[in-house]
Amino acid sequence: MCNIHILQGLHCGQTRIPYSSTDSDKKTAMPLKSAIEWTNSTWNPVTGCTKVSAGCDRCYAERFSERFRGVEGHPFESGFDLTLRPKRLEQPLRWRRPQLIFVNSMSDLFHKEIPNEYIQQVFDTMERADWHIEVVRKNWTGF
Repeated sequence: MCNIHILQGLHCGQTRIPYSSTDSDKKTAMPLKSAIEWTNSTWNPVTGCTKVSAGCDRCYAERFSERFRGVEGHPFESGFDLTLRPKRLEQPLRWRRPQLIFVNSMSDLFHKEIPNEYIQQVFDTMERADWHIEVVRKNWTGF
């Protein structure tokens, strides 16, 4: 079993997934508006991923986030490296108006290196924020 240490990183077996310390609480009060036509907002408690198939070759999330690699203080300062973002876990609970939310538009929530305990925290938030409709559209094979 893994222990989650906020902002200090996570070590589970041989895997180390960084936690982001760049997410400001002030930025989480309002939903993140989306230009994606089928959703109102996006919620990304995890960002980044690794390529696992040919379907990943044209990943929009990777292209977007890699543009900001090395930009100090930017949420994607580490590019598309897999990053847990615990400060974002409860964002939907602060969004009072019902939203259609695309969960993890910038990652694969079921990435093999994301601990099941963290994935469960995401689902716990979705259950508690029952005035929203959350959509998860990624690879379920690792969960």
